[in-house]
Amino acid sequence: MFRLLLLLLIIAGVGAYFTKPDRATMEEGARASVQQARDAAASAFDIGGVLNLSAADFTHDGTYEDYYVLSKYTVNLAGHPVMQCWGAYKQVRCGPPVTGQAKSS
Repeated sequence: MFRLLLLLLIIAGVGAYFTKPDRATMEEGARASVQQARDAAASAFDIGGVLNLSAADFTHDGTYEDYYVLSKYTVNLAGHPVMQCWGAYKQVRCGPPVTGQAKSS
């Protein structure tokens, strides 16, 4: 049973290594997510959000990080993260960056 589990983990790891998204795919996913977030901010009349996301989309400033079995792409605006994307198995998922942990009382 343990060998079967180990074999499945190895197969999943090898599959993840060969199917992680490259930089161009991550940039495309991040650009689409920034545009969706900008449209949502515009429909909510959030002028600051629209300006920040428009500036981030205009500058195309981002960092790509490779973690062997997955990849990470962060869209930056003036050194601060605006959108963070994770990719594995040819899939890209983006969302607002997690900057810190919530304090519990």
